[in-house]
Amino acid sequence: MPRMAETTRELPAGYGEFATFDSRTNPLNRRVSYILHFASAIFFVPLFAAVTAAVRPGRPLDPVNLWAVSVPGLGIIGALALMFFAVVLVINLHMLLHAAAIRYIGGALPQITPRRITVSVSAPEWLLPKKAMIMVTVAPFFVISAVGAILLSMVSAPLIAWIFVPLVANGITTAGDVLTLSWIIVTPADALFRYDGSALIAYAPPHKQG
Repeated sequence: MPRMAETTRELPAGYGEFATFDSRTNPLNRRVSYILHFASAIFFVPLFAAVTAAVRPGRPLDPVNLWAVSVPGLGIIGALALMFFAVVLVINLHMLLHAAAIRYIGGALPQITPRRITVSVSAPEWLLPKKAMIMVTVAPFFVISAVGAILLSMVSAPLIAWIFVPLVANGITTAGDVLTLSWIIVTPADALFRYDGSALIAYAPPHKQG
């Protein structure tokens, strides 16, 4: 079936609301999200440290290089400010990759909205099929991780932290995606999804509702 025949603006006949996932205002989902973000920090630091060592064979890896940031003439405060900017940049790239996946995988037109120092992505006028929604959810993590691994294999040791720390930040950001993905997976195979910027709503055929 053509992609655009699956992604639609109109709810198919007989489809009704199946369930709603809201990690911002639902207290339980928010608590689980906080726990996942904390666990992600513990998980992704050693994971990307191992990736760094694996993509730099034959070159000794000093653990200090994973965190040491310095910029000639700026001092530690200036270097930390630049690292903060790099992390924010990667988080925004993560969100923009969600938008790109909505456009080029889901075939829908995303909306990008500024939120303080980051942006949010939604597609409130569109309904995406389950397979497309799964790919939209996981795409940023895999794209940024792959590019980061390539960069880690190329940069000199003093520059490792500038790739490693944003990679870990992207992994922590992915915690919310993991929670969302775990909910998407248990919905019906023919479900359609609408994301309005705060909640993800699943719609299903009559025989699968409630």
